[in-house]
Amino acid sequence: MPRAEGEQLAAWEATRLAVVRAEAEIERLLAQQRNQELVHYRVLAALLGAGGQMRMHELAEEMVVGRSTATRICDRLQRLGLVIRERSKQDGRAVYVRLTRSGREEYRRCQPAYERFVNEVFARYLDETDLWSLSRVAEKLPHD
Repeated sequence: MPRAEGEQLAAWEATRLAVVRAEAEIERLLAQQRNQELVHYRVLAALLGAGGQMRMHELAEEMVVGRSTATRICDRLQRLGLVIRERSKQDGRAVYVRLTRSGREEYRRCQPAYERFVNEVFARYLDETDLWSLSRVAEKLPHD
């Protein structure tokens, strides 16, 4: 049976607010305790998950940001020595972003704290059934 539009909107708003608030708190804790921006940590994690390098447009898609935003983030990370950007030798238009040794070390330094913050801010309020249900819901939503 279809749900009322108000019920759908209420579910959306509750989910959106919960995620925004949790991310804001995780971002605050990461900055306070590890002096790291959440978006920087996420770029390092994405690159590490992709074997250490990605095309810039792939990184932007993974981060769910525009290419210009991804470029600005990578500009800051490059100034910090955490990534290097290189033009493809095969296709001069393609730009690769690659983790540096310092970038890998920074990820390893922040990862345990990030995981702890996710647990403190989000997961500790949920039991296994809740986590399983959330994962199932997320799998049903579009990912492109």
